[in-house]
Amino acid sequence: GPALNTYAIQQAVSKEWGVTNEGLRSKTRTKNLTVPRQVAMFMMRELLSMQLVEIGAAFGGRDHSTVIHSLERVAAMMKEDPAFAQRIGKVQAALESLRN
Repeated sequence: GPALNTYAIQQAVSKEWGVTNEGLRSKTRTKNLTVPRQVAMFMMRELLSMQLVEIGAAFGGRDHSTVIHSLERVAAMMKEDPAFAQRIGKVQAALESLRN
């Protein structure tokens, strides 16, 4: 079956947020892409325990400080917005099921 990797995470997040994989990896900074991009970074950290530099590389070579900011933003948004936290939990649970 499909493996749990960076591609699977980007796929699941883009599908849930209604954006493209290319959009997630692009430099475009519109809000509709920024949030899912940050979420995908957060999930790579949570589910794959990836290094910040590796996560940045999966998004077109972003700086590790950008990745740190993204992880902090997602954690803050999850605290502020239970529906957002629930949405992340749902996608993360679906991804967890890919683990062999």
